[in-house]
Amino acid sequence: MIVFVVAVDTIAALLIAIVTIHNNAVIFSVYSFFLPKTTGDGEYALPAPIYKIGREVLIVGSTIALILGFVFITGRFADPPKQVITSAETAGIGVLMLCIFALYLGSLFSHYSESELPESLHLEDRNHEPAGRMIALFAVGTMATFLGGHMVAVFAETMLHKVHLSPVRAALVLTFFAGIAEIFIIIESHLKKEYEIALSNAFGGITQVKFLISPFTLIVISAVQWLGLAPEDFSGVPIDGTLIFLMIQLFPVFFVLFELMQDGHTLSNFDGAAMLGLFLLIIYFLVTIG
Repeated sequence: MIVFVVAVDTIAALLIAIVTIHNNAVIFSVYSFFLPKTTGDGEYALPAPIYKIGREVLIVGSTIALILGFVFITGRFADPPKQVITSAETAGIGVLMLCIFALYLGSLFSHYSESELPESLHLEDRNHEPAGRMIALFAVGTMATFLGGHMVAVFAETMLHKVHLSPVRAALVLTFFAGIAEIFIIIESHLKKEYEIALSNAFGGITQVKFLISPFTLIVISAVQWLGLAPEDFSGVPIDGTLIFLMIQLFPVFFVLFELMQDGHTLSNFDGAAMLGLFLLIIYFLVTIG
């Protein structure tokens, strides 16, 4: 999807990636209310990989957001002021974050041993799908992804250039539709009582977008510049108030998640309410300021 949107509006593609993190944070906080809680304490014990490795990637994500936010602010007040992020800088940031994501996945694989899996996820208990059916499903999924990405790009062009929504508001609309698939996966897993899968999808919607989709978008933007496919007046991602605000607001998203998960490695309805209130407040200011 991001590649299609970059072709329509380079800046909007990056804003969509960042705003998606805020949207997925709301989804995570809402789902925390539906997790089965213990009768006495009213808490849900988090799976070990999430509170062991997930907390670490959350603190890294909050730190990166804060560093970039302060760098952008400092650059704006420099003499002469820094107006854009160059293609080399966007590529460097993207590669660094992808390396962090690769290490994050490696840690997950090493910690998510077979003994830690719930009984419903053991491979020997699941029916093996025929290879032909798997290939057919993969082909259908690939085609649907291609068509969906194209339609999202068309929708983005309409919102930005015909309806004339601001990039942030258009990003909020697009991320809502893009997140529907994730919501269905969470609901289906929850109904099957596969709470670990549902929670991992909700949590991954935050961490994967931050450390996979966002850096991939930065690298694509750099590639577009290097290949000469960007508009003539595009010299780099502009460091404006919108980008600074979005980047700074990523810090509380990751930091609040880190702090709440650190407290007993559990989630309660109070935690969910606190997260939901904070994340909705951020989205409100995104709509009004962006």
